[in-house]
Amino acid sequence: MQAIDRSRRYSIGDVSEILQMTPRSIRFYEDQGLVCPDREKGRRVYNYKDIARLVLIARGKRLGFSIAKIKTFLDFYDGRGKERPQMEFLHQQAEDQIAHLEQQLIDVQQTLQELKGLKSEIEQFLKLSE
Repeated sequence: MQAIDRSRRYSIGDVSEILQMTPRSIRFYEDQGLVCPDREKGRRVYNYKDIARLVLIARGKRLGFSIAKIKTFLDFYDGRGKERPQMEFLHQQAEDQIAHLEQQLIDVQQTLQELKGLKSEIEQFLKLSE
């Protein structure tokens, strides 16, 4: 990601290019109340803080968090002097997501083993029927 000038205001196209995020996604996050850019002559303009929020949103999505959980985290982020509750909340969410992903991994590994077994049975059948 390129350096962001803290004093500059960016268009949605600029932000899209900087973050490699579609304008549609950015507008969706705005519709969800996750980012609230200013308007100049009816056009969205984003400042450093808006871009930082979008970076956090993208990270949350990559980690598998729902929009609702990301919104809660961002609400903590906006509060002053709430660093500990924010970190405790994020810690719990990370633990929950790790448990969820570990269970998914177990499920995928089990399904993979079953498919490999099925494949072997099919190969055996095909060899015998030649």
